[in-house]
Amino acid sequence: MRIKKLVLFCMLCLALSVFGSTAMMLGGCDSGCGAPHEWIDATCTAPRTCLTCGEIKGQPLGHTWDQEVCGTDKICLTCGEVEEYGHIVEVDEGYAATCEADGLTEGSHCSRCETVFVEQEAIPAIGHNYVLTIAEATCLAPETHTYECSNCLDTYTEQYGEVTDHDIEGVKPSGNIHVLEMCMVISYYTCKDCGTRISVYKTEHTYVLVDKVEATCVSDGYEEYRCRYCKNEKTEIIPALSTAHTWIGEATCENGTSCSGCGAEKPAIGHKYVLTITEATCLAPETHTYECSNCLHSYSEQYGEVADHDIEGVKPSGGIHVVEMCMLISYCKCKDCGTRISVYTTEHTYVLISTIEPTHDAEGSELYRCRYCKHEKVVILPALSDEE
Repeated sequence: MRIKKLVLFCMLCLALSVFGSTAMMLGGCDSGCGAPHEWIDATCTAPRTCLTCGEIKGQPLGHTWDQEVCGTDKICLTCGEVEEYGHIVEVDEGYAATCEADGLTEGSHCSRCETVFVEQEAIPAIGHNYVLTIAEATCLAPETHTYECSNCLDTYTEQYGEVTDHDIEGVKPSGNIHVLEMCMVISYYTCKDCGTRISVYKTEHTYVLVDKVEATCVSDGYEEYRCRYCKNEKTEIIPALSTAHTWIGEATCENGTSCSGCGAEKPAIGHKYVLTITEATCLAPETHTYECSNCLHSYSEQYGEVADHDIEGVKPSGGIHVVEMCMLISYCKCKDCGTRISVYTTEHTYVLISTIEPTHDAEGSELYRCRYCKHEKVVILPALSDEE
């Protein structure tokens, strides 16, 4: 029985093989049996498929979801499949703050619904942290301050003062020129820092002694020199011989003394006069008397003239009228010295020469003339009043 079934199956397979070849030639199923395809419609997740041979056509239909809200399940309206619909977390990269610009912290959000999970926050700029380096001034550059930020390495420099003098300390001159007429020695040096050839001018005078004052016991002496070319002068001090003189006697107002040790002379101390002033009288002018308070020597000096005799209020003891000289001579006695004083006063003898009568509108006048000296005087006559 089993053999019969096997034979029948083989025959069936042979028939199907022949039929399949024919079906393939006519567009039948790929199973080889020649039967037509038995198609299963495409689903959300699978394309259209032949149930017999497994051939597929097209693409899956794909799910048609009712809604897509992050954090809730979604349901396919076609097949009813349920699928979890979660957030897609996307990291928002932060960046560090710099010395001059603010930074930002790392954050995250959902790339679907834009929900923010970690808020990004600003990080304030940290500011420069400059470290100062000081380079001392040289003959090539002044003192330089270099500021370098320890965070970002930003740098800037500032310079102060001037360049220094060339450094020739301890350097031997490479040559010298002595210009006598200019009192100058020119030496040539090479700067140790920059290698520049430096000319150094040094004054060197040719001095000749022109004056000398010997030192005394208490005073320095000196020697004075003058350069024979430029006339520059210098003085060299000769120290004092001691600390005190040994005087021979004391100096007086008019006579000095000398030191027995060095021969120095001490001048006379001079008179110290006290002034007494006597006012002028009719006997003597103003007198200044000077008397020395040291030796009592005195002398006097007179200034101006003698004062006038004092005859104020004194009645004259007589007089003479010299008509031709228009003069009256009176004799008075001085109250201070009793001297008889002649006092001369002018006294004219006038004669009327002419008259201009006054009017109501103008003054008049009378002209008088002295008959001896011809001196004239005018007497004004007032204008007439309305009643005259």
